[in-house]
Amino acid sequence: MQGQLDEAHATIIQEKEEAKLAIEQAPPVIKEVPVVDNTKLELLKNQNDELEVTSDTVQRPNIT
Repeated sequence: MQGQLDEAHATIIQEKEEAKLAIEQAPPVIKEVPVVDNTKLELLKNQNDELEVTSDTVQRPNIT
């Protein structure tokens, strides 16, 4: 009985060491997650709208 217990314990230790080795050798998993900054997008949209208005004003011929 004690022999079986020692054998099971040795097997567990060996499997644990094999798992550690497999984890160390495995390539890292890099997951890219898109980040959306709505504040920055809104700011840029507003600036773009202002530039379009300015561009329209500059391009419009002056009729006097």
